[in-house]
Amino acid sequence: MTSEYFEFKLNPNMEYRRLGRSGLRVSCLSLGGWLTIGGTVKGDPVRDIIKCAWENGVNFIDTAEGYADGQSEREIGRCIKELNIRRSDLVVSTKVFWGHGESPNSIGLSRKHIIEALDASLERLQMNYVDVYFAHRPDPTVPMEEVVRAFNWCIEQGKAHYWGTSEWSALEIEEAHHICSRLGLISPIAEQAEHSLMKRERAEGEYQPIYERYGTQLTVFSALHCGFLTGKYNDGIPTDSRFAVHTEMDWLQDRVKRLSSPEGQKDIQKVRELTEVAKELDVSVTQLSLAYILKMNSTGSIIMGCKTPEQMVEQLGALDALKKIDSSVEEKVETIFANKPGPPRSMFVKFVAQGRGRSLNNLLPTTSHHFYKNKMPRRLTDRSLPHGLSAISPDVGLFDELMEMEKRLDWTMTRRRQEMTDVLNRGTLQTRRTLRIFLSHTVRNQAWQKSAEDDDSQAPKEEAGDSEEAKAAMETAEGVPSWTFKLEGKLLDSDAAPTPKRWPTPERKFSHMLKGVSIEMDRDPNVYADTNHVQWTSNPQWNNYNNLGQFPTAPNPVSATETAPPSLPAGTVPVDGLTVTRLGDAPTALRLTLHLNHSPDRLKVSPQLASIISVYEDTKPNILGAFWHYVKANGLQDKNDRKLIRLDERLRGVFKYETLNFQDIPALLISGQHMAPADPIVLRYELGTHCIETATGGDVDMTSGTGVAAPLPGGIGVDKNGESAITAYDLSLDMDDLWMRSKAADIIMNMQPDSMSHGSTSTASNSGSFVAIQKADDEIKQRLQNLRNLRMRRDFFAGLANEPSAFIQKFVQSQSRDLEVVLGNERAAEGGGSGGNLGRFGVHETDLVKSEFFHGDWAYEAVGVHEALRMGNAVAMFHHMALSQQQQQQQQAQHGPPPNMGAMPPPPGGMQMR
Repeated sequence: MTSEYFEFKLNPNMEYRRLGRSGLRVSCLSLGGWLTIGGTVKGDPVRDIIKCAWENGVNFIDTAEGYADGQSEREIGRCIKELNIRRSDLVVSTKVFWGHGESPNSIGLSRKHIIEALDASLERLQMNYVDVYFAHRPDPTVPMEEVVRAFNWCIEQGKAHYWGTSEWSALEIEEAHHICSRLGLISPIAEQAEHSLMKRERAEGEYQPIYERYGTQLTVFSALHCGFLTGKYNDGIPTDSRFAVHTEMDWLQDRVKRLSSPEGQKDIQKVRELTEVAKELDVSVTQLSLAYILKMNSTGSIIMGCKTPEQMVEQLGALDALKKIDSSVEEKVETIFANKPGPPRSMFVKFVAQGRGRSLNNLLPTTSHHFYKNKMPRRLTDRSLPHGLSAISPDVGLFDELMEMEKRLDWTMTRRRQEMTDVLNRGTLQTRRTLRIFLSHTVRNQAWQKSAEDDDSQAPKEEAGDSEEAKAAMETAEGVPSWTFKLEGKLLDSDAAPTPKRWPTPERKFSHMLKGVSIEMDRDPNVYADTNHVQWTSNPQWNNYNNLGQFPTAPNPVSATETAPPSLPAGTVPVDGLTVTRLGDAPTALRLTLHLNHSPDRLKVSPQLASIISVYEDTKPNILGAFWHYVKANGLQDKNDRKLIRLDERLRGVFKYETLNFQDIPALLISGQHMAPADPIVLRYELGTHCIETATGGDVDMTSGTGVAAPLPGGIGVDKNGESAITAYDLSLDMDDLWMRSKAADIIMNMQPDSMSHGSTSTASNSGSFVAIQKADDEIKQRLQNLRNLRMRRDFFAGLANEPSAFIQKFVQSQSRDLEVVLGNERAAEGGGSGGNLGRFGVHETDLVKSEFFHGDWAYEAVGVHEALRMGNAVAMFHHMALSQQQQQQQQAQHGPPPNMGAMPPPPGGMQMR
């Protein structure tokens, strides 16, 4: 079966490079599907191109979900199957961002789109995985942590081996690495970016800090600048070229318009001059353009776009051109284009000005070193003692012990701070509080409330019941018997929690403790026209109270009167109680259903499962923890696959399965009705309309204080003022401990040395302590720097005293080299950024013909160094000659003059007199 595969053969000229710091090796020239495969090239020609690439040692193919609306992936997958290429020999990458359809989730880098797009790409490619999964563009509308976690999930599921970025800014790549490092996730290994001799700023300038810090490499696209560097646009636009075919791409048409402009004509002239350089090397301008980008260390692979196998062979010739590029060729190319970017000195400021950064406060500690190193004042950071100082001072050991202790303390504080942050993020600062509920009612216009005088005065009106005043009274309910039921509540203060002073917490209203209230009234609907059912629902925004620390507001107060609609309005301001008013003079039984707002939500367990895990009602994490404890205690994990659970007889009776994957258990518990929302609290209240003094029974003892007795059928009566006694119930409620959360957050801020700059609420004493510590730390660093300077001076003079001649010669040579480097860098920074022909030390050839160039301070300094070097050589030569002459005189004095005395040997080090 193995012999049937289209075997891969190494190309001796092909270079296989590691992609970033990963172990993945890809051919330095690779095949891409943008604008060609699935677009202008379909069917058998695609297979011929892939076959040609495979036979020439290309093992890397790149595509994307958006290329030709997914047709590129289909063509590549089909041809790989037809050619019978072994999947493990091939490196395939795809990209996600530009999806299909008009759904709002079909574009971008949401977790949903990243995962679903990969599944769709694998289906089109007819593969089980891709090797590298690229984010085709950055998405500023999605949190970077969500993006990073989604790509990490794809890798952990085995659907991708690595991930990378495409067309991201250096700041965005830095942020992704920062989050990966903080969360322990897999970092991107490569960036796919445009890089050519015409477009170099980002690849050779902006990305330099990313190369140095993370080892990021580029998979380069458009290395020929969309074919411009092939020279085919020098005399017009060919009809079969990209510029002519893809008229729907605005950015491509902008390049077409540029060709007719003066700047475009200058670009064409550069290509003509580059063609002459290529002829001198006996290569094509296409091959030279590719080879020049290929020579850079940042290039992992150049993605080639080919319409025919002949174009593939032509571009593969860049491997031979690469061997012919030397310093003289580089100098000619740089002279022609004169667009080599300088170091990214103010790149960070540029990104902020363009609004391209995100979460900048989180990035400053890690990016300031790269982007501000030339702008911010230098600050001492090294606190190490000079080597060998322990032999001079016995106190060095004490300082080293202090530094080691400080490291351990810093590590402990960092770990504790991270643990507290994790606790806050997980929301595990819970407490159980007591919610006291008060039930009461009042009555109005009852028969017993009217005096005899009122009865006499109302008698004529009763006889004239059809008068206009009687009708108005009935319509407004004025003088009609009614009652009002009150439901109130208060969260009792915990004896264990101290009174908040420094960390005040917002006051909780009664309505925050409830998700909803349902009140059912046992009345005859044929007698009473108004509804016998009232439903109140809390505002969903109140669930974020623990995080917001404040409440949403709305203009409508919560109330329910005789004119209220059937349902009380939701989305209103928080309140301490609810009222319901109805017409009537008969006792009424009320049934109250309270849905408590536990945080986190409490769930009840089915009786069958509860009898096994001994948990009947709890939070979801605790229920799953009890289930896992049962699995571990009974040894139900499979010995080979630890994710597999082999159910025992009791669990099989519940789930009806023999085995389960542990990650499927939460969904199975919910779908199987083994976990359901906790039962609501049901309270009953017998509302009476009679006065206690005239009641024949059914009253409660309002003065005993020994509890509430069950009322008789007459219900709970009222006093002379029409107010009933208050019935109270205590309920336990799980909720976030806001006081502890606020205190923990404040402690975390106080543990930050820069708490003052972050708007911390720490006291002045703590802020002053941090300032004092920082000042002492800076003083220590400064004194250590002074020690290192003194040690360098000591070593300098000791070397000079031991061997004056050799030391002076070595010192002068070192200063000469340093001067060359400094002068070269300074000249390059002053004039090299705008282009021009730079010499060996970064000096423009045009400067060498100007006399004033040699009257600068650098010239006098160079002459001084040269003369010092010459004098040092002369002194060394003099000492050597004197020593040799003295030795000869001693030999002659002992043995006489030697026969055939030859010339004196040359001095060491190749020193010559001038």
